[in-house]
Amino acid sequence: MSTAAQAPFLQDEILRTPATARLYLALEQNAQHGALPLGTDINEIVRDAQDVITRRNGW
Repeated sequence: MSTAAQAPFLQDEILRTPATARLYLALEQNAQHGALPLGTDINEIVRDAQDVITRRNGW
């Protein structure tokens, strides 16, 4: 995906909520450095993101 195509997607979908932004950042750091930062609870971040998505969709 080109940078021009990524920007709207990041802004509209990923960075819309703190939970999804945290998840994206954790995954990006993992991809770049091979490990998550110490103290990162990825399960908590995923639960937060799922809660936001559930509430936004009215499920």
